[in-house]
Amino acid sequence: MSGFNTKAVVLKNVVYKDADKIYTLLSEDRGKITGIAKGVRKVSSRRSGNLDSLNVVEVHLNSHISGQNYITEVKTLKSFRGIKDNLERSQQAYYMAELINRFLHEDEQVQPIFLLLVESLERLESVKVNLSLTVNRFELKLLQLLGYQPPVKLIGKWRENIKQGNLKKADSLVKDFIGEILQEDIKSLELGWER
Repeated sequence: MSGFNTKAVVLKNVVYKDADKIYTLLSEDRGKITGIAKGVRKVSSRRSGNLDSLNVVEVHLNSHISGQNYITEVKTLKSFRGIKDNLERSQQAYYMAELINRFLHEDEQVQPIFLLLVESLERLESVKVNLSLTVNRFELKLLQLLGYQPPVKLIGKWRENIKQGNLKKADSLVKDFIGEILQEDIKSLELGWER
């Protein structure tokens, strides 16, 4: 088995077998990758807390001959406790993570997107920030980085609504455009976050 270290944001996880989980990570230098953490669901596991969704981690993965990665070591660099302790902030952050997970394919080199996510999570954690505007700026920048340039007319309407203080309408314009691109609903938006 060959192995590698990388810095990553934990995007999501799913239960796998009795005691394992499969994690989706956004790596700074390797793009979106998945890895199995063996035994992480056991009470005695020291890795499970480090692999919480949204954590920025330093992680070591071993690559099996089958192509599957196994997470063997992990260290938390930033946990965004200020986001996770607040329902609205956490819903917005999970939405951003889900967007990246939906748009990216594995192994794409996406360092600008990694930096955008970390920077946006840091802003979202700030007490004084407007959550809706922070997420909208993240969405628009993400779309640009992915090559989905929002129409000039949409950006104009978005800015106009912000100037008029109609943040819900501005947010709706961006979400509708993303919905047209993905052609499916975003699950994290269904968790009670009002648009």
